[in-house]
Amino acid sequence: MRTLLAMKRAVIAALAACALAGCGGNAYHRWYPPGSNTDCTPPTNTVLVYPSNNATGVPDNTMTVYVAVPTALSTPANFDVNLIGPPSYGSQLTYGFTAVTYSSIPTPNTVPTYSNPQYYATTLRNTLTAATAFGVYWNQLNNGCNSSTSASLIGSFTTQ
Repeated sequence: MRTLLAMKRAVIAALAACALAGCGGNAYHRWYPPGSNTDCTPPTNTVLVYPSNNATGVPDNTMTVYVAVPTALSTPANFDVNLIGPPSYGSQLTYGFTAVTYSSIPTPNTVPTYSNPQYYATTLRNTLTAATAFGVYWNQLNNGCNSSTSASLIGSFTTQ
């Protein structure tokens, strides 16, 4: 009984310390994208450029996802996307963003409606599955963002 009480006190103390310290991991190493107030939220007006949002018939050999934001990311390599498929596929985090020019993006694609968009590419780690729907979620590397908690859906597409 005494051991159980001591364990309960230790858990309560740990939770209290976590709450006071702002637990959530990487509290001292967060990079916030312009226009957002959390690291799991993309900048306002982020656009899934390729594959286009709601695109169908996307080649399953696609290995790069492109996004556009209205203001340059100060540390693009700290951000990527989490690609979520059906349970049989699961999810995959891509590599960090790299700045690219619009001319390097495959067509058909989506052109943002605002002026001077900043384009970024991120490479998939694994191939896509044919005839499968995928959700594309904003992610900051090395933190707690994921599709089941606080990550933001920026678009979706279906492979051919």
